[in-house]
Amino acid sequence: MNRATHRRGRGEDGASLLIAIAFMLVFALLVTALLQFSVTSFQAANVVVERSRASYAADGAVDTLVQRVRRDPNMNIGRTGQACDDVTFSGADSSTPSATASCAAQTNSGAVRPGMDNYPANAILTTGAGGITASGSGRIKTNANVYSDGGITLNNGAVMDAYDNAVTARQACTPTPPGSQWVTVKAQCGAPNTAPQYNDGADPGWTSQIAGTMRFNPTPDCGFTVGGRTLSNITVFHPGYYTKPKLLTSAKGSCAAGYYWFEPGVYYFNLSTRGGDTWDVNGIVGGGVPLSSYSGSFPAPGANATQPVACDLTASGVQFVFGGDTQIRLATSANGTGISSLELCPRTEDANRIAIYGALVQGGSADPQTFTMNPSNYGNNTDYTVNTGACTPTGAVPSCTLGQGGSVDPNTSPIDTRVATVCASGGGCLNGNPPQATISWGPSSFDWSAFDPATYPQIDVPAGLQITGIDVHVRHQEPSSKQVPNVTISALTSNGNSVDCQVTTLTPGNNTPTYYDETKPCVGGLTDGSNLTATKGQGANHNDFAKSLTVTYTVGTTDGRKNTLTQNPPSLDGLQVILKTTPVVLPQNGCVTALTCSFLSNLIGASGHAGIWGNLYAPNAGLGVSGGSLDFGSAANIVFNRGVIVSSMDLVGLPDANTDTKGRFRLGDGTGRTVVVTSSSGRQKVRALVRVVDSATASPHGFLAVIRQWSTRP
Repeated sequence: MNRATHRRGRGEDGASLLIAIAFMLVFALLVTALLQFSVTSFQAANVVVERSRASYAADGAVDTLVQRVRRDPNMNIGRTGQACDDVTFSGADSSTPSATASCAAQTNSGAVRPGMDNYPANAILTTGAGGITASGSGRIKTNANVYSDGGITLNNGAVMDAYDNAVTARQACTPTPPGSQWVTVKAQCGAPNTAPQYNDGADPGWTSQIAGTMRFNPTPDCGFTVGGRTLSNITVFHPGYYTKPKLLTSAKGSCAAGYYWFEPGVYYFNLSTRGGDTWDVNGIVGGGVPLSSYSGSFPAPGANATQPVACDLTASGVQFVFGGDTQIRLATSANGTGISSLELCPRTEDANRIAIYGALVQGGSADPQTFTMNPSNYGNNTDYTVNTGACTPTGAVPSCTLGQGGSVDPNTSPIDTRVATVCASGGGCLNGNPPQATISWGPSSFDWSAFDPATYPQIDVPAGLQITGIDVHVRHQEPSSKQVPNVTISALTSNGNSVDCQVTTLTPGNNTPTYYDETKPCVGGLTDGSNLTATKGQGANHNDFAKSLTVTYTVGTTDGRKNTLTQNPPSLDGLQVILKTTPVVLPQNGCVTALTCSFLSNLIGASGHAGIWGNLYAPNAGLGVSGGSLDFGSAANIVFNRGVIVSSMDLVGLPDANTDTKGRFRLGDGTGRTVVVTSSSGRQKVRALVRVVDSATASPHGFLAVIRQWSTRP
């Protein structure tokens, strides 16, 4: 048996073993590779998990710090100059790593806190149903929240640009946000009373600074020392009660035209718009203490101003209180610059820093005033002579044509030498009518206020005066002792009712041609102190008591015989009305209650400038209403820098985004709380730019937080 025969007899036993060994080797290699892959996979998975946990921890730290910034009860965290406290975030179990977060406030972050630090809760608050209306392609740009107790209407592409802040309206908005016309963190219209900052729409109910007795239309000076700085060649006004627009718009003496300064203090303005007594600012007006840079003249605030250019915010300033239906307008300049401007720094004595106040006025009074009124021809240097012609009956009362001639000196004559014969001799003129004759001097025949107030200021009777007494100075002659003269003075109140008083104690005739010259009190409803509006007549003369005045001089007989008057006609040689009044510190009406006009307006477009560096508080007033919108002239020359609280707004000519870079309605220089939050956990880091929207009343104060930017890096 050879070797080959022997191998064939044993079959494939050896080969199977080799195959088995090879298979085991391959399987071992595969298992090793799989084990290595599994280990790598597990390691990678652990890295991912660890990173996820680290990222989660870092994110959690950011969220934790943001919530802390929002809920800080003192609203200090995240404000300029105040570092955020670091926070450490720990996971729910030991498998989650901890993370530390810190933050840094952006420049100007939270420089102003809504509702605190003497600031209102909003850059704009409207308290009435009229809400906010803007028309044109410009934008209402603010650096703080906006709140309307009414709605908000944006016409013709106008934009509400509150950017990093919130806009709230209790009524509907047109168009409905969001959209291209709404630039804001959040706009909420038709806000329910559950809205976080709902109570930010409450009227703060601030009071004015009026106290004590004010001087009445005090005479300005030409040049004055204010706050240690001497203003030369500039008309300087002093605190007091003002009723004359001409006084406010005329240079004093040799002072330059169109430059006016109001020294520190409280000013009350009671100007009657309906009588044409609007204060048209015709130059550059400043109020407060001049800046140390003052050097003989002062400028107007320029475009995008954020600080005063004429008055010192750190010193005592002014408060303008608007009463009655006072209206102030930026009008054509008288100084040759083409610019009219109003710049006011508020009083540091006022906790609320109110520069313009228009609401119910608390306390205060003004010096009593006496006005002696003469018929209009007194100012024309003419008098009347006795009429020798016959009287012509008019109805039940005869009237006489008065002849005029001669002259009097209105500065020295104690009474208008007017002589009128009630009835000329010759008889027959009474024609059977009752035995009395009347001369009625009313607005259709005689205007008691036709003097130029600048020339005859003693008879310029302004509105807003409470009548405390009326005397009648009369020079008369009644030849018969049976003739009894009396005087009735009537005026219309604002509701159209006639109120009068009577003088029934004049001396009767004594059968001699002697003229009695006497002054007697007029007694009756016109002087009972309750007719506060008796200085206001109706229609075009609504503002002027004198123009609504009717003075009736009547002569009757005690014996009832007609011939007592016809045979011995009486004569009136002259009559004056001496009006005793007390200026009343009245709340606003007219421009602010009826909302028939804007109490502050601009008539000259881009040439009108204003820097109101204190609060504007007039919750019953319209800042631009039907009959006169507030026109910005498409320029950034008008700024309200400490908040505006009015009943409603109607704005036109607003500047566009390129022109307005700072905001026309501001709360100081703050941009709101904006912080950069940085957190880390292991090698995982998160960086976020966070905007926190604050509120004066919401809890937490930072009722809204928005992450503007977010980034991660290993």
